[in-house]
Amino acid sequence: MKTFLDTPPRKLIVAFAVVMAALALASCATDGSSPATPVAPTVSSFDLGSSGPSASSTSVADSLQAWKDREKVRIAFEAARSVPVYDSLHALWQAMQTKGHARPNRATTVATCEPLPYAADVQIVGPEGAMFNVGPHRFYIPKGAITEPTVITVELPVADHAELDFSPHGLHFGTSYVLLDYHKCDVGSSKNRDVVYTDDSYNIVEKPASYDAKSYSSVWAAINHFSHYVVAY
Repeated sequence: MKTFLDTPPRKLIVAFAVVMAALALASCATDGSSPATPVAPTVSSFDLGSSGPSASSTSVADSLQAWKDREKVRIAFEAARSVPVYDSLHALWQAMQTKGHARPNRATTVATCEPLPYAADVQIVGPEGAMFNVGPHRFYIPKGAITEPTVITVELPVADHAELDFSPHGLHFGTSYVLLDYHKCDVGSSKNRDVVYTDDSYNIVEKPASYDAKSYSSVWAAINHFSHYVVAY
């Protein structure tokens, strides 16, 4: 097994076991890393036309709820808009599977996968942590990874890759875990799959520490900031 960054493989496996237990039991585990204050929009930046930000917990809760409600409206619109996109892309993918297509020949390549329908989850997350279930993928925020409540959105876009998009982009937090399912992906004869951070054109920007759980047909990575994460091999 290859070594990722400076994290010993044994620790990766132990961490993976903890995450899988959390997925199965839907319970929160305590993150060993130091909590980090999220770099997220302030209350005033998502206040909906009030006279100004308030220090009261009620005003903060109301503003967070308004932010979440706006995200839910956007997600509903995106879900409706994506239906014809999914139909077209999935039909194209099926045609390519019938005819066969050349596999890219690069050292690290973003995996090509069967397109899935759009899915999303939005939650107000605080120090208690949270679990997001988006299509076949998962995102686990342990207890204490986020110190201040913030609205987090996780989206599965319609694409021929196994990926998740997170917002607000640039949010930083204590170590959390993203699990991407690749059982409908073409990964060739590669020995290991990775989670990679890419730009909008799928150029690989960063390779976080990953662990390929082959028996689950999924790969997980420890991340501490939001952007766009995709399965690569």
